[in-house]
Amino acid sequence: MTNFLSGSYFKNAVRCTLLVKKIFAFVIIANLYSLSADAQEKFQPTWASLDKYKIPDWFRDAKFGIFIHWGVYSVPAFESEWYPRNMYRKESPEYKHANHELGVPMTNKITKAYLLADPAKSLLVNTKINKKSVIHLPAQIPDSINTVVVIEFEGEPSVTSSPMSGKSAVVSSEKSPSEGSKNLLDGDRGTSWVAAKGERKAFAEVDLKKPMAISSLVFDEPWHPWDNKKQNITLQYKAGAVWKTIVQSKSKGIGGVENFKPVTAQHFRLIVENENEEPALLEWQMYGPE
Repeated sequence: MTNFLSGSYFKNAVRCTLLVKKIFAFVIIANLYSLSADAQEKFQPTWASLDKYKIPDWFRDAKFGIFIHWGVYSVPAFESEWYPRNMYRKESPEYKHANHELGVPMTNKITKAYLLADPAKSLLVNTKINKKSVIHLPAQIPDSINTVVVIEFEGEPSVTSSPMSGKSAVVSSEKSPSEGSKNLLDGDRGTSWVAAKGERKAFAEVDLKKPMAISSLVFDEPWHPWDNKKQNITLQYKAGAVWKTIVQSKSKGIGGVENFKPVTAQHFRLIVENENEEPALLEWQMYGPE
């Protein structure tokens, strides 16, 4: 505790505390002034009487404010404020981040792995039953900015392909051929699928040709964070003649990733709802546990 509250940190903390106290004192004094100015107004214990209260001009015209949003999740500075919860879910990116695991989607046998900044020290590599290799990174990384992991392996690179590779999507509607279903699975962020004009709910279906285990949904959207766009995303699978929901989420217009317990099926459907305009996506991909 002595080291934590010593030196410049302690001085800055004291200055910050004094500043906040002065701001609160100013607000209280200003509020008291406005109340004294309105003291001649008599209020009754009714909503109609209280509705006559007028917000002071100084408050309405205020141009100054402070907003502080900080939590323990800011320490890892990874993903979101759900980090403390998701770090215990083995299928989540937070779990891999917390345990310093780097998954390599290759079926090749890895003979050696090391950090470019420290080539003399080999990293531990584990190969799971599904042949996906996991590299264990050290808790303390020597790189100050970016970390580069060097991998040496046997043979030509063999990367696990997506279950969606070579498949085509069928959609409920499309705005035009140039913004049609063919763009959903083409791997090109420069193209998009947009539902027909005036629609606010649309869906896309894919037939994987055979039952396959799916545990991740990846979707990309055509907007930026500052566009303030939102869409409701629902992934379903077909069990017999019934569509069953796997996962639901509300996007922020920039795409997202949803991980879930593996579901084995042949037919999948993605429902997209947009309250303000036609539903749209750049890409739709799904991946299995491997």
